[in-house]
Amino acid sequence: MKHDFLRNTFPWMLLCLLSPAWLMGEIARIQPQAMHEQILPPQAVETLQKEAPLQNLAWENESTLWMLSKSTLWRWQTQKKSLQKIYLGTKEGNLDNLLLFGDTYFITTSRSLFIVHAAPLQVKKVKIDKTATSSFSQYPEMAFLLTQKAIYQINVNPDQVKLLHKITFATENPIYEPDTQALFFTEGDKVCRFDFPSGRKKILRTFSSMGDVQKLQLQNKQLVAQVDQVFYHLTLEGDVLQTIPVFGDKKIVAQNLQPKAHTFLFTDHVVEKITFDPLTQHYYQMPAISEGPIAHLVSQDRALALLQDGMPRIFQLSTPQ
Repeated sequence: MKHDFLRNTFPWMLLCLLSPAWLMGEIARIQPQAMHEQILPPQAVETLQKEAPLQNLAWENESTLWMLSKSTLWRWQTQKKSLQKIYLGTKEGNLDNLLLFGDTYFITTSRSLFIVHAAPLQVKKVKIDKTATSSFSQYPEMAFLLTQKAIYQINVNPDQVKLLHKITFATENPIYEPDTQALFFTEGDKVCRFDFPSGRKKILRTFSSMGDVQKLQLQNKQLVAQVDQVFYHLTLEGDVLQTIPVFGDKKIVAQNLQPKAHTFLFTDHVVEKITFDPLTQHYYQMPAISEGPIAHLVSQDRALALLQDGMPRIFQLSTPQ
């Protein structure tokens, strides 16, 4: 196999230099380890199919997976094989976004934010000014909801939603950074920044012929921009810190980027997982899967889940040898 995904939180060249394949002048992938799929019981499958397509997934821990459908939040406990239903039906539109924040879940509709506490189970509904798909920005002690019109700060204990800034222009892939009070977003092939204190907007980086920016994330005070099959780590001023390419003819189907680990699924159904403390790199072969769109890959330790054709598939990664 000829492709390898080299990345880091640490200089990615270190992985290359430590790889015998790199010394031989080619990029090779170690033989993938096994992945084991947990098949949902027929009754659970039948129940979820009535709510399909599911919208989103999030791991609470390695044995508890939360799933979001258009009107319901579901909790699947892998060891107990138990499916719990939390109905959040509303006339305001479908549930569309899900964020795990400690033991609390934030869920949005077209006009509301649900704050769901898992233990004990409590649900609170807050009205928001939202007319388009929203996104979340998460930090260790705070979370932010970004809509088409505004940025809200979400607090728990007590549950509060505070309007921070109004947005008067269209954005794609928006991210809020509270220390600088800056909004980062994309415009086609550009990564942009808007500073609320000064009211000034500037273009940080233009990728031109490389293509449009598909995704933008903020990790450890760095921006991560995906352009085609390349990931660029940028400073908050737009300077390039790292360029992390995907080699070979295999392409990324889905990914889950977290500060402690990055997980990627490729077109040949191989999963690559990189952890950073310590720096490790492992490959896993997914069992045969049917054709169908894959979305919302999420990973937690040795557990992995994704949505295919709007239904969940749950896997356990083998313990690395």
